[in-house]
Amino acid sequence: MIGEKISETTGKTTGVRVLPATTHDHHHGARLEISMQQTGKILGVDVTDMGTYEACLQHGGFYDGHGQGVAITKDGEPITWKATGIGRPTGKGTAVNWRGSIHYTTTSQKLNKLNGTCYVFEYEVDENGVSAGRVFEWK
Repeated sequence: MIGEKISETTGKTTGVRVLPATTHDHHHGARLEISMQQTGKILGVDVTDMGTYEACLQHGGFYDGHGQGVAITKDGEPITWKATGIGRPTGKGTAVNWRGSIHYTTTSQKLNKLNGTCYVFEYEVDENGVSAGRVFEWK
C-alpha cells in the first residue's frame, strides 16, 4: 500500500551521454546516461539532490532504468540513494514519465526513518529536461 509522501523535488537534467549497446540480452540498443540535479525536501528537510541514471530503450518503446545519487541536507548531512524503474515516453520530444522503487541510506539521526525502507517514486521529465519528483513510503 502506498503511504505518506516523504519527498518532493524539482530540477533539471544537467548532462546526457549516449553509450554503446552492451552484449547483455536485456539491452536492445544505445544506452543513455543522464545526470540531474534537484532541490526540494525529504522528510521536511531541505536538500540538494544529484544523481545519474542509465536508461536503456526496450522493445515495446519503454525505458528500463537504474541509477544512484546523493542528496545533501542544508546542514551538510549526506543521504545516498539507489533506484530502479520504468520510463514511458510521453510523445513530446524527449519527455519521459518514470515510475519505480528507491531506497535510501543515511547516517543522519533526524532522517534515520529513511534507512531500511522501500519507497516508490513518480518522476516526470519534460522535453526541456525540467523534472519533478515525488517519493512515497511503500507500506
